[in-house]
Amino acid sequence: MIREIILATSRLKEVERNMGTETVKELVEIALENSPSASFGLAYEYVMMKGGGERLAVLAAKGTRFLAKIRRDHGEQKFWEVVEKHGWR
Repeated sequence: MIREIILATSRLKEVERNMGTETVKELVEIALENSPSASFGLAYEYVMMKGGGERLAVLAAKGTRFLAKIRRDHGEQKFWEVVEKHGWR
């Protein structure tokens, strides 16, 4: 689980630096409502649509997928702990 948290947050912090907190909050919503696989595709398309480019879209997709895995494998309480720690709620 620690690995997934690090992988999710490091990628989403990079997206936040480049695209803002509101973008990451949208990615959190994607992770909350979808499977890890679906989250990957939806996050990728969302960031590309916002003009983030390929590199940020891939980072966002991977980070969002890992957030969805945290929710799926460890529950919503752990998911929200990670999200709130970084101010993404």
